[in-house]
Amino acid sequence: MEIERRKFMQWMAAASTVAVGRGGDAKMLSLFGRPSAGAADTPVPGASLQRNLLTPQKEVWDWQTWMAALGPKFTGNPAHDKYMEFIADKLNAIPGLETTRDNIKFSRWNVGRYSIRVNPAAGQGFDVPITSYYGYSGQTTEEGVTAELAYGGSYAKPQLSNLEGKIAFVEHPNEDRPWGKIYSVWGTAPASEKLPDVSHPVRPHQTALSEYKKAGAVGVILAWTNVSDSAAKDQYPFAHRPIANIPALFVGRQDGIKLRELIGTGTKVNLTLTAEMFPNTSTDHLWSTLPGTSSDEVILINTHTDGPNAPEENGSLALIALARYFAKLPKEQRKRTLVFLNSTGHLCESYVGGTAGAIKGRPDVIKKSIAAVTIEHLGCSEWIDDIDRGYHPTGKDDWGIAITPSKILADVMLESTQVARGRWGIVNQLDGNVLGVGQPINRAGVPIIQYIDQVGYLEAAPADGFIGRLNPEVMQSQIEVFAKAIHKLDAIPSELLTKANG
Repeated sequence: MEIERRKFMQWMAAASTVAVGRGGDAKMLSLFGRPSAGAADTPVPGASLQRNLLTPQKEVWDWQTWMAALGPKFTGNPAHDKYMEFIADKLNAIPGLETTRDNIKFSRWNVGRYSIRVNPAAGQGFDVPITSYYGYSGQTTEEGVTAELAYGGSYAKPQLSNLEGKIAFVEHPNEDRPWGKIYSVWGTAPASEKLPDVSHPVRPHQTALSEYKKAGAVGVILAWTNVSDSAAKDQYPFAHRPIANIPALFVGRQDGIKLRELIGTGTKVNLTLTAEMFPNTSTDHLWSTLPGTSSDEVILINTHTDGPNAPEENGSLALIALARYFAKLPKEQRKRTLVFLNSTGHLCESYVGGTAGAIKGRPDVIKKSIAAVTIEHLGCSEWIDDIDRGYHPTGKDDWGIAITPSKILADVMLESTQVARGRWGIVNQLDGNVLGVGQPINRAGVPIIQYIDQVGYLEAAPADGFIGRLNPEVMQSQIEVFAKAIHKLDAIPSELLTKANG
């Protein structure tokens, strides 16, 4: 790796200025956009950002506000279908870009009505507020299921004894994410900022629902234990496992305390979660190809289209803007072919496959991919949780994390983010993996930059999509950064990129 790093730095130094023109008319230009002595204002072909060719910020933001107004775009639901058609229409309108679809059929789960009614052995009955339902958990009839509560441990340590015919009460503590132990830091932008050792996202965890079903439970109530109700509200667990056929609902911290006190008192609880399965639902992976001067080498740019809120699935808006931008350049200024993948199934990978399913169907693209850029969750502002104050903003931009195991690609991102808006952490994930929908691409051996803002409210599904928590200026700046990074990747010699993953 150190040898390849040295080669890359030697190449950068040698290539930082190049001669364009012939003989005495040649002009010295900066490869990465920094003027050298006597440099012209004309950008280097395939290397420098031409900001005037980018989609204007207002237009991108109009797309974003329209998308947020659709509501949660769960895989294959009407809102997701409408968003997919919007993406496809925008891509199909780009001259020189060819877009095709890979269709998948799956069974879509759609929630109906849900509630918890408590009937103590003595005293008045009462309803318990629901913070959210557990998607693809299971469903009841309109009458629900009625049973006594029994302690079911926690999602991390299930207690599966004495649950036959009972509703399992399961504690659901939120876990911090120890960035200091997960990542080593290549650098930050601004350089004066320090990436925190710990982040505090609020995440509904994958719970052993099928194990509770096997133990004889007829329902599950998951109680948040260490977050405010405002942070817990509308959290949506992604369906990364098959349907468990046992209904599950989330409640807040204080209501969880009340419910646990009722265990063993003879109290009956009615849990209702109606839902419907829609077999043979269609959803598509969208593949768009913009030819470069070489068809043998590909830069793959990808994201996902489905998600519960505005930032979760707004990577597709960046891909539209980037495809538009690079299509406006003469083909001679694109050394490599650009392939844009808008995948589906991120919310229900067990059914649709997500990115892994998409690339499995296009092995030729992966074989030719010399580098990849994954883009997820743009324009986010930072919010933090406090039990007393609730979920609230800090007034800062959130940390955007660009994960790459390659120092070569880390240098590309650090160079690209020098004057960008927002806070950027360029990191290497210490377990040799990457977090996000770029993970299968990384595992396939493609050198990758995986950008993924891990903001705390990423998996909640409010009606407004959290549009008020996004900053259009930050979002536009991030799109510019990715355009710069793709230019730089296109200019790096093949022999360095092919060895960038070590």
